[in-house]
Amino acid sequence: RTIFDIIHPGSLPHCKAFFKELFSGGAARAVEITMVFKGGQNIAVEGHVNVKFKDGKPVSSRAIFRDITERKLAEALLRKEKAFSRELISHSAVATFVIDAEHKVLIWNRACEEMTGFSASEMENTGDHWKAFYARKRPCLADLVIDGNPEDELSAYYSGHRQSRLVPDGLCAEGWYDNLGGKRRYILFEAAPIFDPSGKPAAAIETLQDQTEQKTFEEKLKIAATTDQLTGIHNRRRFEELLEHEIRRSARTREPLSLIMFDIDHFKKVNDTQGHLSGDQVLRSIAQKVRLNIRKTDHLARWGGEEFILMTAGSDMDNSTALAEKLRRVIEGCDFGTAGKVTCSFGVAQLAAGDTVETLTARTDRALYAAKKSGRNRVETARF
Repeated sequence: RTIFDIIHPGSLPHCKAFFKELFSGGAARAVEITMVFKGGQNIAVEGHVNVKFKDGKPVSSRAIFRDITERKLAEALLRKEKAFSRELISHSAVATFVIDAEHKVLIWNRACEEMTGFSASEMENTGDHWKAFYARKRPCLADLVIDGNPEDELSAYYSGHRQSRLVPDGLCAEGWYDNLGGKRRYILFEAAPIFDPSGKPAAAIETLQDQTEQKTFEEKLKIAATTDQLTGIHNRRRFEELLEHEIRRSARTREPLSLIMFDIDHFKKVNDTQGHLSGDQVLRSIAQKVRLNIRKTDHLARWGGEEFILMTAGSDMDNSTALAEKLRRVIEGCDFGTAGKVTCSFGVAQLAAGDTVETLTARTDRALYAAKKSGRNRVETARF
């Protein structure tokens, strides 16, 4: 018999080509074929064949074959598991992509296609996944996971990154993206490594969760909680928070801090004669005119009713008094439509050692009261 008598017909073409190459002087190497055992059982084997030559001609060969059936079954199972995992990820409703250790995309699922506008055919087998999110090349979260979470790069690219609470060695980051799939979206990214049997990162999986609707709702709630709905400036609660922060900062830096409190003279008369709609328009107009005449670092709020308050960080009593006088003249020189001309009275106070939000605003309020008591449409200061 020849060796070919026990080789499965399906392996014969490959086996004959292999032996022909060896007997022509080809390099020795392994070959995988299927053999037919005496009982008719098909067995997957791996063969190592050596050929002996004499005067340049083959005279004999020696082959050692070993049964690799279990290995082939394991490989088939692994392929099946990989295919199942790929299908599972591909059909997941969560936008997901997977990169290998070389930072090339292995899987770019359908949800990821929908969210980013980039197809799997454009992304898979490339390192171009960054293009879906950024105008210039830079690492995605999955890239940094593959690289071992280098802290300097994490901080440079993701200011709000944090460790995942659910996945060991996983990372989370979130933020607004102005053009993701043609829309402005708020995305939560989560990435985690996939380790090989030796414990080295072999791949990384990253998911994208669109939280735009939730974040927009949260921001609207925040605005509603901190903004005066009529004028669009800070409300009293938010102003007190900002003032408390600035008082602590001023204590550290020793920079001056002043408050200007003002209200509309005879505002009740406007409401009584022209109606509340006209009064509301006056409040909105004054808030707008004041905003146009102060610095971006100043904080303006509606303190209550027709009363406003202005915080001028880094400004002492003299500068803040000059600003109050400027604002008084601006308001006095305006025409407020049906309400006609209106004026405002101003009180100014500077932060003193030991002041709190309550004591500083109380001194400013007393200065305002003094301005109204002295005839209105004037600026009064509260000295230390």
